[in-house]
Amino acid sequence: MKLNVDCVRDILLCVESNTGPHHECRFVDIGSYANDVRRALGDDLRPVEVPDYQLPLLDAYGNDTLIYHVQYCIEADLLKQRGPISGEAGIFAIPGLTVRGHDLIDNVREKTTWDSVKAIFSRTGGFGVDVLVSVAGDLAAAQAKDLLGL
Repeated sequence: MKLNVDCVRDILLCVESNTGPHHECRFVDIGSYANDVRRALGDDLRPVEVPDYQLPLLDAYGNDTLIYHVQYCIEADLLKQRGPISGEAGIFAIPGLTVRGHDLIDNVREKTTWDSVKAIFSRTGGFGVDVLVSVAGDLAAAQAKDLLGL
């Protein structure tokens, strides 16, 4: 699957908004086999409910793209992961952003900055998360220098 950096950014913003010291974010893979089994078996093993904060992401990207990018963010060290949750396959328990995830989202929080980062990448024809983090940091540093008159 092709990397969708808008999806990555939206996941990071979602996790940042929905986690805290005593609250984690959960993403439910609504296409997982385990959820299909729960639905088929009825009330004793109910399907896992999709959290409200996940619904806009599902609408924007669809289940497969969203789950792929949640896994990508975990592997790219942007999200922490707890689990897997015992007996609940198809759920990603995310206690929060990693330091690297915080750095990235802090650098691309503003839509205008994000659009600038994406414009740089549209000229390169492709990139990975390491380049994304680097360019976002470089752009943020340049903007800070401009604001300080350095």
